[in-house]
Amino acid sequence: MVFQDKQHHTMRTIAVVLFSFFLPLSPRIATYITAIWFVLWIISGQPIKHIRQLRKKSIWPVLGLFLLYLVGLSWSAYPETGLRELETKLSLLVFPLLFFLSPVQHEPVIPSIRVSFILGLCGAMLISYVAAASNYLETGLNTFSYKELGAPLRFHPTYFALYLNFGIILAVDAILKKKDNRFLYRIFVGNAVLFIFLLAARMQLILLLVVGLIWFLWWGYQKGKLLGGIARAFVALLLLSAIAWSIPTTRNRINRAITEWRAPQVDAGNIRLELWAAAQTAWAESPIWGTGTGGGMPALERKYRQIDCAECLDGPLNAHNQYLQTAVELGLIGLLFWILSLLFPFIIRNGRKQQLLVFFLILFALSTLTESMLATQRGAMFFGFFYAFFLWNETQFQLIGEKSKVD
Repeated sequence: MVFQDKQHHTMRTIAVVLFSFFLPLSPRIATYITAIWFVLWIISGQPIKHIRQLRKKSIWPVLGLFLLYLVGLSWSAYPETGLRELETKLSLLVFPLLFFLSPVQHEPVIPSIRVSFILGLCGAMLISYVAAASNYLETGLNTFSYKELGAPLRFHPTYFALYLNFGIILAVDAILKKKDNRFLYRIFVGNAVLFIFLLAARMQLILLLVVGLIWFLWWGYQKGKLLGGIARAFVALLLLSAIAWSIPTTRNRINRAITEWRAPQVDAGNIRLELWAAAQTAWAESPIWGTGTGGGMPALERKYRQIDCAECLDGPLNAHNQYLQTAVELGLIGLLFWILSLLFPFIIRNGRKQQLLVFFLILFALSTLTESMLATQRGAMFFGFFYAFFLWNETQFQLIGEKSKVD
């Protein structure tokens, strides 16, 4: 039995390392890795062996959200669309089960995931740079910014920047904890920051600044040099502002954001305000249970036609807000499950430090204010994997203690 558990430990470590490496590079390959991992996990008999670990309440909000999407098919007028959407959100079910219905692992896997995920991000940036350079040499067109930069990997700039922001958090955590390869982590952070500015995803630029300021202030507080931390934060802010202003695409998008903020009317061309207004009216038609899984986009399209928003119908676009997107499909019940999924890890901290989990949740919760992250494979897989991993990593030590008492 001990030998089988060790085998499963090895299999799981290989799977999470490969998954975290390929996640930024190719969601399809990451999906194949997950499928193989899932099949081997079922064959191993681990789900039955460790079924009692489902008593751990930390994963139930996100499992409940997935089950609500599943049940939502029953009152949806678009079950075929709902099934495709459910497939996109499978990560909310699969990863919590894979981590929690498995033997306890005494050694943390964070260092392995940190290295593999950052290496994957480095590969994604390199591919994007090479493709942009090749395109420039062939056509003379500049594709070193915004949507064109991540196009070779079909990586939307917001999601690309989100991944990079989280990679920066992992790298800075290693630097502050004086882990090995701190020089290489610093090089990665510098390149990732520049790449985020080239991507010019406005919400992620804001989050980069916010997270950076928090890190510098936290560093100053920890070292007893709060004034030094404030000074470093101020210098970093000036440097990042200079970088932003030196990149034309980034500068133009920041100017546009300032203009929209000064004139936030729907008729001023602020497309997200139109999307959010349509989503709110769609939600109001079925406030408790929503349209059902798969019914969200048809409901939004009807509202887009009513307000005569041609740009909204180009795609068509989702609500660009995960809270509203969930509310349209699953009503107030689904919205409460989604919010609880984000807040529950803070409620059950039990005095343990969860620095990476806290930063991950803050980053994702704020990112979903302007994007429907769970409506895409890159968003759902990113959230499902790291959410389940960090929750499992925090609870496994408690599981080890319980196991020792039984033995």
